Amino acid sequence: MSAARGEADHAIRAGVPPAVLLSASSLSKSYGATRALQDVSLELLAGEVHCLLGENGAGKSTLVKIIAGLEREDSGRLLIRGRAMEAASVQGARAVGVVYQHLVVFPDVSVIENIYAGRQPRRGRWPIVDFSAMRASVQSLFDRMDVRIDPEARMASLSTGERQLVEIAKALSEDIQILVLDEPTVALSDKEVGSLFSIVRRLAESGAAILFISHRLDEVFQIGDRVTVLRDGRKVATESVGAVTKDRLIEMMVGRHVDDAARQRLVIRKPALEVRGWSRRGVFADVAFSVGHGEILGFAGLVGSGGADVARSLFAVEPCASTGKPSSRVRNIR
Repeated sequence: MSAARGEADHAIRAGVPPAVLLSASSLSKSYGATRALQDVSLELLAGEVHCLLGENGAGKSTLVKIIAGLEREDSGRLLIRGRAMEAASVQGARAVGVVYQHLVVFPDVSVIENIYAGRQPRRGRWPIVDFSAMRASVQSLFDRMDVRIDPEARMASLSTGERQLVEIAKALSEDIQILVLDEPTVALSDKEVGSLFSIVRRLAESGAAILFISHRLDEVFQIGDRVTVLRDGRKVATESVGAVTKDRLIEMMVGRHVDDAARQRLVIRKPALEVRGWSRRGVFADVAFSVGHGEILGFAGLVGSGGADVARSLFAVEPCASTGKPSSRVRNIR
């Protein structure tokens, strides 16, 4: 249990419920004949990390766009700090900061310039950017987050994890109380994930509400206080993380029980493709795997780890020349 959750539980026992920073009531949204959201309700409480789960197409992205003021809901109501938000207005969602999975940064300028892009403070009435004020503000933000990044460093010189932290600092620089993190750990190392989670916990403990979107169930149990599951555009349930199991979350997401026997059957099917000793000089080496009939095999790894290069070489999109060793082969099994 996080410290924020413990404080919230203590407040409830004392008769003081935690503040509702965001309330979405019966939100619906369609794109033509496609119903992306239908009658979805959600509350984000001060001091909590609220996880949002669902398969691709469940409605998570549409819900985030409405919360961020980028889409207009067809029906329903959205309140931020108790006030109705003007539909499809970015200005109306200034209290919400969103860090998307695919970061939008300016790589050739400094961290400071990325954080204050389009809203640089001026020196009095003069049309001169107050760079000293921006630097002091960014350093103060990094100190609050316990982040060790040079504010004047060029964005291109930072790791993916550091860029993610800069995006969070950018959201916090606008004094937001609601932070949405959309698949923030996809391209991070274990160490960077740990640093990110420490910052998320500190933000929650300071009274912010965090909406954390992930496909990784282990992260939900590691960082979450409550979890909401969407399926086919509808809300299935909102539960305390401590009251559900991983199997139960999977069942809610897919709409059926997935037992261990069903999972096991996926890995004992007859191979349809075998790869052995697959190499490409300077890119990947000695790759081996097999794929069974009816099986989906995924390549996982950080950006640049070689998974995409292996796939492209197998389909001859890129040269598939190996190191020259006769062990390199691909066999398609009928």
